[in-house]
Amino acid sequence: MLNLQKAGKQAQDFYPFFIGNDSIQKTTIDWLNQHLDEAIAKVLNLGREDLLRLMREVRETLAEQNLELVLLIEDFAKFQGIDREVLEAILARTQQPGSNQLCAIRTALACTTGYFEGLIKTFDTVKQRVTFSVNLDIGTVSDQSLITQVDIQQFVSRYLNTVRLEDEVILNWANSQNQEENYQREPIVSACSECEHREACHLGFGNVNGMGLYPFTPKALEQMLSRVNPKNFKPRILIKDVLKYTLENGLNDIKQGRFPSVSLREHFGRKRLSTLLQDDIKAKDPRNFERREILIDLWTNSDKLCDLPGEVHTAFNIHPLGVNIQQIEINQVISKLKIHPLTPQVAELANEYKTESENVVDIRENAIPDKLAEQLKFLNNWNNQGDLSQDLGKPLREFIYPAILEMINWDAEILLQGTFARTPGSREDVDRGNKIFKQKNVVFYSRRVTRETIAGVKLSLPLNPNDTDEFRATAIAFQGILLYSHYKNWKFENGDRYFRTYTRQLEKWSQYVLEQIRLYPRESGEAWNPVPAAVELLAITSTMAGHPTNSLEDVINALFSDVENNNDENRALSWKQLFKSLKKYRKDLLEIVQSRIACTKGSSTQFQIIDAIQIIEPLEKVRKTWQPQCEIPEDIRDNKLFQDIYKARQQVDDLLEKAIQEEYERQLDIYQRLISELGEDIKKKDVVDALKAAMEAAQDAAVFRGKKDFDGMTTVLDQFRRTPINPYRDTMKRVQTIKILKVIF
Repeated sequence: MLNLQKAGKQAQDFYPFFIGNDSIQKTTIDWLNQHLDEAIAKVLNLGREDLLRLMREVRETLAEQNLELVLLIEDFAKFQGIDREVLEAILARTQQPGSNQLCAIRTALACTTGYFEGLIKTFDTVKQRVTFSVNLDIGTVSDQSLITQVDIQQFVSRYLNTVRLEDEVILNWANSQNQEENYQREPIVSACSECEHREACHLGFGNVNGMGLYPFTPKALEQMLSRVNPKNFKPRILIKDVLKYTLENGLNDIKQGRFPSVSLREHFGRKRLSTLLQDDIKAKDPRNFERREILIDLWTNSDKLCDLPGEVHTAFNIHPLGVNIQQIEINQVISKLKIHPLTPQVAELANEYKTESENVVDIRENAIPDKLAEQLKFLNNWNNQGDLSQDLGKPLREFIYPAILEMINWDAEILLQGTFARTPGSREDVDRGNKIFKQKNVVFYSRRVTRETIAGVKLSLPLNPNDTDEFRATAIAFQGILLYSHYKNWKFENGDRYFRTYTRQLEKWSQYVLEQIRLYPRESGEAWNPVPAAVELLAITSTMAGHPTNSLEDVINALFSDVENNNDENRALSWKQLFKSLKKYRKDLLEIVQSRIACTKGSSTQFQIIDAIQIIEPLEKVRKTWQPQCEIPEDIRDNKLFQDIYKARQQVDDLLEKAIQEEYERQLDIYQRLISELGEDIKKKDVVDALKAAMEAAQDAAVFRGKKDFDGMTTVLDQFRRTPINPYRDTMKRVQTIKILKVIF
């Protein structure tokens, strides 16, 4: 990573894929291993034939002298790249057809067990020709390690003692052991013998033959070694990854009173502490939380808050909390009985610690199933830098999703739940439909790089995975969910703590979902409220439909009034085209508005109250010019939820000006024909009287074809009588001068 900038462009482009994909990493490593030997051989410029020829010549020469070759190889792994050629040369028989006599060769080589097994797989003859082998790996017998904790403590005490002694003391002791007259070896002097803290240090940290284990304890050695060397004991790992690492990296921390430090936890990893224990530590000692957490994790095997010997607390500058570790161990035994089968050994252990009010039967009656115990353990591991088991995803989602929907007060938020998520009691598949928050949108953080496509609002838990407190609280909440699902109540051990943590987290999750619903679907992450833009388009639609616009109240009522019965047969072509398009999108636009300004009021699924504040401002703005005023972001154009706003707005931007102009010209033409026939000072009564007299005269002259025509003309005349001619005349006079859409209506 440090030299990435020095790499070629192809390597730099490949690196992000390599570092984030386990499959690519494995394939790459396999390929490198496959070609490693060939590459090393080329670097050494030593081909297969060269080595075989050289070894043959040496053995031929020695055979002529009747000598035997003894070949000792301390570490055969050093021959990597040419190891196959070396083996072929070693395994060559003394007499081969068509070749000179070769000297006998005896070979002793050392290598690791894994390397040797690889040789056997590659060369079958190796196993056949090995006459004697010694396996120095320290394994187990009947699941019991051949190396005990006492052996490890003796091993460590000698190393620590040597580190504390001056070089001169060690050399003098070594020289004294090599003198011939000194037949009985004397143990090296203990560096602790003259230390003023010897008694307290040995009491708190332990010692072997007067050699102290500080800064380790027997339990710390056991815990640390199990993290770095979980299988067969390897002294090299104990020295390098436990002793050397701790002493080299902890020296300054010890001097400054900061030991154990966070770096120690990161090195040994695999923190085993439960979520509740970590929560207890943070609550009891927020100042030294991380150091105390490391101390309990590595210097004890407790899963409860506890103190170590006072001498340890004094040495590490961490004050004790007054918790009896022996009582903690008793409680641990009882706790384990609740999740482990009642074997004879466990029963015996229980009887050893049981009190008058407790017995084995009572404990087992309250036991949780093994599966649940395993799930709780998975969540502890997830909190301790692990990955969440896939088996936990389904039950957690099925609990969390409906809980969030129930937690959100949709009415108070002026949101229609059914538009955004599943409605209560619905039988629909929650992972289908156009809901933007679905059950499958609840996802859980994984430290592995994954590529997931989630449409809509995604709830990734924990909300902030980089916040250790938030991560721990989320894990506790999940554990509480699983325990509640088992017990069907919160009256189990620590149930009140689980419940408090769960409710706090549920409130955070619900608030986050609400915020994301309001932000959705902006790619930029900036908030955008679609209501004003949709209100403008709906207002233009209802106005084009002929609904009154004399007052703000009229315009508000018109938003929700039907427009399908409007007769636009005589309108201009572009007008009809625009109005048809707006009617097409009106239903979806109305749903966008209603879903964000309506309250269902109780259990009703129909909205009965609206938040008029949200629509008044955009209506007042659009009424001034009847031109859209709200900006619609480009990053919502491809989103299905708001595509109709974008498309309807495009139609308005493209056709509204043209429709206004055409409708203006049509209305002006009608007006001009009217005044050409009736004059500019139209007097409706005179027109009505004249027409009525003409109709009566025509009727007397039998001009009408029948009563039907006369009645039809009478109806038209009545309509004309009721038509407000003067306001129309005044309006059209203004239309000729200002030409804006508002006066047309």
